[in-house]
Amino acid sequence: MGQPEIPHPIMKIFDTGVRKDHPHIKNIKERTNWTHEPTLDDGLGHGSFVAGVVASSHNGCLGLAPDVDLYKLGAFEVACQVSSSHMKLQWLS
Repeated sequence: MGQPEIPHPIMKIFDTGVRKDHPHIKNIKERTNWTHEPTLDDGLGHGSFVAGVVASSHNGCLGLAPDVDLYKLGAFEVACQVSSSHMKLQWLS
């Protein structure tokens, strides 16, 4: 018998945004903005940091899963306010 096929891993991160062309994160599959901010980028830096911990492909500091497909869900604004719409959680199902 052959080995069972293991699906490619994905990770969804709720945080501030992340730069689309981030040099250390190669598999950003989707970026969404659930805030009132006009950008998907990371004006705070926290979302990019978290994405790097998970998915960095930089040789000097690999993330925990550098080949993971990353879905970045911008749920926090630069002022660290959580977006208030509960309907957005339906995206997860």
